[in-house]
Amino acid sequence: MDTGRGGSSGDDGLPRAKATPDDWAGDPWYNYYGNDCSGFVSICWGMPERFDCRRFINDANGPKNYCYAISDVGELPLDRIKPGDAIVFARRAMMAV
Repeated sequence: MDTGRGGSSGDDGLPRAKATPDDWAGDPWYNYYGNDCSGFVSICWGMPERFDCRRFINDANGPKNYCYAISDVGELPLDRIKPGDAIVFARRAMMAV
């Protein structure tokens, strides 16, 4: 079954991952957001465009248009992290669930 995103689904109806970079060719989500950690956060947050880790950090430390820091650099206050929050390091972004 076609999922409408260039992938396919199995008999159980669940989408299947794309196995190779060629599988992503022409996919508007991939072309717009990419397939890395910060692209994933950008999609989940409904960002108007793809943010890379540096851009998330710059926004949190500057204009705060889309995100803000919940701690100082080097601290990770687990009691303040909620589902949907992103934890962004210099070159990595993770989504809390």
